[in-house]
Amino acid sequence: RTPWTACPQGSNSALRGAMRVQRVRVAKSSNPVSPLSSCSRGRPYSRAARLPQVQPRRLVVSLAVTEKEIAKANQLAAGIENVETKRAWQECCDKLIALGIDESKANACVAKAFGWNNRKYWKEERLEDTPVPEQVDTVMTFLTSGEGGLGLTEAEMRQVVEAFPEVLGCDVDARLAPNVKTLEQDYFLKGKVMVKTVLRKPNILGNAVDCEGTCAGDCLRCWAHF
Repeated sequence: RTPWTACPQGSNSALRGAMRVQRVRVAKSSNPVSPLSSCSRGRPYSRAARLPQVQPRRLVVSLAVTEKEIAKANQLAAGIENVETKRAWQECCDKLIALGIDESKANACVAKAFGWNNRKYWKEERLEDTPVPEQVDTVMTFLTSGEGGLGLTEAEMRQVVEAFPEVLGCDVDARLAPNVKTLEQDYFLKGKVMVKTVLRKPNILGNAVDCEGTCAGDCLRCWAHF
């Protein structure tokens, strides 16, 4: 083993300088600074690339009847004085009860379908219109029809009516059928896929406008949120 010997004077400082340069070189090689960042996927490095991306907000629409609307609808039904209106109202309710909807919720569905309660969807289009049993029949036939309609089962139709009661007041030829055609032609939905889509978002059956990005102030009935 070679015995230790003192270095000549001045060589210690030179050695320390050399070691310092070596440490700097190692540090640079282990953590290189590059104008490109892996998180920027080949684009020039930018702090904005590391910031979370903000997704555009979508309007969450729900027109299903609430307990408050059920209570109000029962009061409205009990307070109807016109005999013809009361008879028509009851006929519409009976059709929904036969579908498996309880009487209180049936009152709420009829009230919303014909503009008696919560007109967020109808606005001024319907204002306490007299219920039309034939209209309800036409809509129910369209929803369950396999030819030209949706082909829903009774259970699926009940789910749609409870989630979107206004569908009972929508004109089949002017609104429901064109919207189903839009789903087929523009969104390529057919058969079971369309049924599942309608069950998930029944409000699309009542869409009446497509603002295409320029808001028309009718968001509850706009295709932009589909």
